[in-house]
Amino acid sequence: MLATNSSDTFYVFVWESGAPLRTFHIAEPWIVRGMWDAEGRRVTVFSGDRIVSAFGVARVFDADTGQELAVLRGHQKNILGGRWDPSGTKLLTWSQDTTARS
Repeated sequence: MLATNSSDTFYVFVWESGAPLRTFHIAEPWIVRGMWDAEGRRVTVFSGDRIVSAFGVARVFDADTGQELAVLRGHQKNILGGRWDPSGTKLLTWSQDTTARS
């Protein structure tokens, strides 16, 4: 599978056919990156908006339905990455503001 974004939309494509598998619409216009959890059940999208200072937003979606499961805020700058813990119950994020949050 391949994931890409354009302004406020995060797309997930099936690699073999190139057909869109799932589309996630994001409130913030600036998407930094996205990632899957280890089981492929959730997609996490890191986004922000420089205009309204909504930096460091992590949105967690159900990969099958596209339903938003959680919105995580708190970083003062862009989120650089994240990892789910082995149990899949906690998400650790790290940011340009030199903090890590879980």
